[in-house]
Amino acid sequence: QDGALKAYGAGLLSSFGELEYACSPDRPAGGTDERPELLPWEPAVAAHQTYPITCYQPTYFVAESMEDACVRMREFCDSLHRPFNVIYDPKTSSVRVDANVELEDYKVTLQSGESM
Repeated sequence: QDGALKAYGAGLLSSFGELEYACSPDRPAGGTDERPELLPWEPAVAAHQTYPITCYQPTYFVAESMEDACVRMREFCDSLHRPFNVIYDPKTSSVRVDANVELEDYKVTLQSGESM
């Protein structure tokens, strides 16, 4: 925004060192001279990105603005095939699924090859 990087996300915002590493134009930052790769925010690409959990991320996705990030995320979500709908009820702060969905139908493969 206005030529400066701004951060969004619980993981990044919870680590001052990683926040500095990801967003600072100066080096060293976050205790390292390395720079992360900055890619355009494409949710379909980000969904397949592997993320190490024991070091700073080598890659970050950058949107033009928060509005751009939201628009791209909505477009990505609208493109997903789902044989059900998820409905948010603001009165109860709960989510309802309008079809019987079994977890086995939507297995998630973890990086280690295990299923969730």
